Amino acid sequence: MEIEVAVGEVTRSIEDGRVEYEMDGGDGHRGAYLVWENLTVVLPNSSNSSKPTKRILNGLTGFAQPSRIMAIMGPSGSGKSTLLDSLAGRLAGNVIMTGNVLLNGKKKRLDYGAVAYVTQEDILLGTLTVKETITYSAKLRLPGDLSKSEVKGLVEGAIMEMGLQDCEDKLIGNWHLRGISGGEKKRLSIALEILTKPTLLFLDEPTSGLDSASAFFVVQALRSVARDGRRTVVSSIHQPSSEVFALFDDLFLLSGGETVFFGEAKSAIEFFADAGVPCPSRRNPSDHFLRCINSDFDRINATLQGSQRLRDTQIICTSTLSCSTTAQVKGMLVYKYNSSKYAAAAKARIKEISNIKGLVVERMKGSKASWWKQLTTLTKRSCVNMSRDFGYYWLRIGVYIAVSLCVGTVFYNVGTSYDAMMARGACGGFISGFMIFMSIGGFPSFIEEMKIFDKERLNGHYGVAVFILSNFLSSLPFLILMSFSTAAITYNMVKFHPGIEHQTYACLDLLLSIAAVESSMMVIASLVPNFLMGIIIGAGFIGVMMMTAGFFRLIPDLPKIFWRYPVSYINYMSWALQGAYKNDMIGLEFDSDNEGGPKLPGELILTSALGVPIDYSKWWDLAAVVAVIICYRVLFFVILKLKERAKPMFVQISKHKKGRLAGNVIMTGNVLLNGKKKRLDYGAVAYVTQEDILLGTLTVKETITYSAKLRLPGDLSKSEVKGLVEGAIMEMGLQDCEDKLIGNWHLRGISGGEKKRLSIALEILTKPTLLFLDEPTSGLDSASAFFVVQALRSVARDGRRTVVSSIHQPSSEVFALFDDLFLLSGGETVFFGEAKSAIEFFADAGVPCPSRRNPSDHFLRCINSDFDRINATLQGSQRLRDTQIICTSTLSCSTTAQVKGMLVYKYNSSKYAAAAKARIKEISNIKGLVVERMKGSKASWWKQLTTLTKRSCVNMSRDFGYYWLRIGVYIAVSLCVGTVFYNVGTSYDAMMARGACGGFISGFMIFMSIGGFPSFIEEMKIFDKERLNGHYGVAVFILSNFLSSLPFLILMSFSTAAITYNMVKFHPGIEHQTYACLDLLLSIAAVESSMMVIASLVPNFLMGIIIGAGFIGVMMMTAGFFRLIPDLPKIFWRYPVSYINYMSWALQGAYKNDMIGLEFDSDNEGGPKLPGELILTSALGVPIDYSKWWDLAAVVAVIICYRVLFFVILKLKERAKPMVRKIYTQRTLHNLKKRASFRKTSPFPSKRHQPAHPLSSQEGLNSPLH
Repeated sequence: MEIEVAVGEVTRSIEDGRVEYEMDGGDGHRGAYLVWENLTVVLPNSSNSSKPTKRILNGLTGFAQPSRIMAIMGPSGSGKSTLLDSLAGRLAGNVIMTGNVLLNGKKKRLDYGAVAYVTQEDILLGTLTVKETITYSAKLRLPGDLSKSEVKGLVEGAIMEMGLQDCEDKLIGNWHLRGISGGEKKRLSIALEILTKPTLLFLDEPTSGLDSASAFFVVQALRSVARDGRRTVVSSIHQPSSEVFALFDDLFLLSGGETVFFGEAKSAIEFFADAGVPCPSRRNPSDHFLRCINSDFDRINATLQGSQRLRDTQIICTSTLSCSTTAQVKGMLVYKYNSSKYAAAAKARIKEISNIKGLVVERMKGSKASWWKQLTTLTKRSCVNMSRDFGYYWLRIGVYIAVSLCVGTVFYNVGTSYDAMMARGACGGFISGFMIFMSIGGFPSFIEEMKIFDKERLNGHYGVAVFILSNFLSSLPFLILMSFSTAAITYNMVKFHPGIEHQTYACLDLLLSIAAVESSMMVIASLVPNFLMGIIIGAGFIGVMMMTAGFFRLIPDLPKIFWRYPVSYINYMSWALQGAYKNDMIGLEFDSDNEGGPKLPGELILTSALGVPIDYSKWWDLAAVVAVIICYRVLFFVILKLKERAKPMFVQISKHKKGRLAGNVIMTGNVLLNGKKKRLDYGAVAYVTQEDILLGTLTVKETITYSAKLRLPGDLSKSEVKGLVEGAIMEMGLQDCEDKLIGNWHLRGISGGEKKRLSIALEILTKPTLLFLDEPTSGLDSASAFFVVQALRSVARDGRRTVVSSIHQPSSEVFALFDDLFLLSGGETVFFGEAKSAIEFFADAGVPCPSRRNPSDHFLRCINSDFDRINATLQGSQRLRDTQIICTSTLSCSTTAQVKGMLVYKYNSSKYAAAAKARIKEISNIKGLVVERMKGSKASWWKQLTTLTKRSCVNMSRDFGYYWLRIGVYIAVSLCVGTVFYNVGTSYDAMMARGACGGFISGFMIFMSIGGFPSFIEEMKIFDKERLNGHYGVAVFILSNFLSSLPFLILMSFSTAAITYNMVKFHPGIEHQTYACLDLLLSIAAVESSMMVIASLVPNFLMGIIIGAGFIGVMMMTAGFFRLIPDLPKIFWRYPVSYINYMSWALQGAYKNDMIGLEFDSDNEGGPKLPGELILTSALGVPIDYSKWWDLAAVVAVIICYRVLFFVILKLKERAKPMVRKIYTQRTLHNLKKRASFRKTSPFPSKRHQPAHPLSSQEGLNSPLH
């Protein structure tokens, strides 16, 4: 059935779930013809820089046509992304572009939202299914007058077009939800962009990070998209496989911003042959092209020749490529292209298509959907995301309820006695202060949602106002659940003012307070570059709001300049707290201080004791909180709009092995080392993991040096250690970068290839005879991958080492470097023998490797069952249903399972299998070098401790987010405290003010230490890797961590204490001030120690921050400030919690340090002075029968207990692993033996673990900084 609907000048054709748009005014040439002429992009030097202007692109000319897919290819730094961004109108604002970009013969700027653009990173909501994601996007962007069936047809058409039918109902996946594969994510990203049937589609490296089958599927789908809808598809790509390269119609080859070749992709082979650098047989053409023009190979050769093992190597010239530098070859290619028939043909075609009037492509002014449609759709999508994301609200709701129960039991049935007045005020202050503070735990999840907004806003899906309003509406149900459950628990357990109206007000008050905090966090999120800075700065901001809300310092007592006017009036927490006090106190009567005296009305308590005005209703306070929320949201809106407009002006350009199996698998068979059955367990041999886990703040040389000192024998001299370090640097070709920082989230560092070589250098330091590597070339470009494997080859040759590496899809050059090949599929041996013999084996088996094909690509194509699913999916899609498959070879006429089965059978009966068995029998009798398991490092305990302490200290000093940022925030908040409580004095009112100031410093100032949690998680990753390899012990790590952090803790605490102590004018004297500094120092150390324990128990940093916040909150509540120690319920809270609470000892010591020896004015004018000791015992509930130094000793004891507990947990986790594995294996084998049929299961394709997600920047959120 076919329906045609006319909408304005657009004809919409719907047929079998496919919708096409055609603009009036075409002349038969449907599609977009894109031309660029003499395109040059330069990066001007800054006014104060001596560097010359950098030319990124130099006079490029080319075109792209409908129904064809073009590859922009070149080595790293060649200008691929810059050319793509130039054509798509996405260039940074600080570069200058000259030349013409013509669309259908007209000079037109293809600005944001004008055409479809698929970014390299797949930014998706992991909590939605594939179909939900596409459906929400369709509703956000398509015209509102489309019927549900039309929208459904478009969605199903996009799903079919991208071959996503098999996963349409699967979740995309995030840090706690298992989801779809990387290839499916990429196809989903493309499906989202082709929803509106764009005629021009740009893609930035769509195959990056994908395996050969997934990459093939993506490009095959793009090819079909171009053919099916006469779309023009332009994609940058780096190092495609042979199969993928064959799918491209046109090729634009770049190097150093210059055109090396432009024309049909298949003609490039002829061009390179004519130019004197022909592509060798059985070589992937794209690998060969990049080898010819990638200048990194020159540096590699120079470095390898400069190393010890290659200095005397003679280079034999066998071709133009081997006898010339890359610069010479590239220059020759550029010259030959400019005078070639291909350049002439390109110019002629440009002249021809410049006169073609194709489809009208206009800039879309945002989405076609109505404002209301956008709002409802985005609200629903956000609501679904929040409901499925465990860390967004559910985890916080759980912690809120747990803390609420703690509050309810600590302040249970507080009553209306004279002492209850302050207890009710303290409980209200804790709920309105700290309970709100815990909302900061949702900051990382909001940052993720901001990334989605940035991408979709860039493509014009919806406006800023829609995003802000939908975010509030979608979060409202969760905020209501969070606040109403919290308020209901605390209100009924504490027995606040009875009545449904009062309880409802309390719920609304907490709801709006949390909403205000979240709104303020949105503003901060829009101003800071990453969530780490956001959490630390946000914590400081909320702390200042708490301090000036009227609990720690009464509103009338605030300094009038700045703090009272205007801060207290724009402080949402002050209005919320005043409203909460009025809601509870007004209408109640409290007992008098004198037995039998008159009752004290709540109104009197409010005005005299709490400084709360009662001349207006509590509902006005609530209205003020609403007004502040609106102001924050409007400010957020303004900031986003200003950033949008400022972006063009200010954006900067940037561009399973033996001994390591998981515990839930069972291994049988033998592994022999030099003829002996030996378990090569953790630390026995060198093992290089796929992920490069390194301290980004160290240089390359420092990293190797520290590792050497940690692991080498302590009796080695400095010169010997230095020689080993320099040898490792030279062996891995790291001389050029030895003094460069590795790099992290705020430090620019070395390349991925250099990081990988550094990881290898660390493992070969101890001269291991057996070296394992897990995919060492993963994520590297062709030159870096070649350098890594060439270095490994030299390591094997030079030191007679045995090197075993897993690898996936190596380039032609890299594959040629391997001596032996073990080819696996579905857990079965397909081939084992010399790598060069595999080509002969496959040919004998009936599946020969074609010419111009990378052998490794061909081998994987033969045995990868994913290609079967790809073919089935493509044949099942609309555009290929009637396609007839023509059999031309064994491979094209058989399924992968059939080909693989045939190969396995032929191998088992081949000469290669027989030779392998004979060789195994032979070498089993060889008595080789004795390889024993190393019992940890060879360095002494003291050497390990000093080295690790020094390394950690260097790391902390260079990592801006570890301590420096917190120190800055601490100093800023200290100045705020000092001004709010400036020269507090010794008046009667000053007693409580001094106590409140001490409570704030000992409570909240310590709480801010939670900001260092993400950085500690990073250090824990280093520890896990190095501990696994036996570099040092748990005790050394714990002690070195404390010693290295001590200078920063001293600076943080002494500067904070010095500022607050002298500005507030606490008890004068050097001894008192020193005590205050030590008290704060040990308190922060105690918090950090408790966070170490939590870090060892939770799976990721997000859970750690939220649970840690709840833990510290409970410590604050039972420390003796919010609820006096004598008034705590004796069961549990007083005994034992208050005795193991480091904060209670620290606060008692701080009170004693300040109060003892001081005298305060009496409440009655002219009355006797009140000694500080009396205030401590009667008003603050602090015992004075022992010295304040015992309080400090108790804090030290708690710190030691936390560190010991951390040690015990780590040791138990180490010892539990083999025990759990043994129990699991025994139980599994026992159950299997009960089965009637205990036979080998059919092979299944290997699936890697779900890749890391942005909130991710790493698996399980264990690396939050990248």
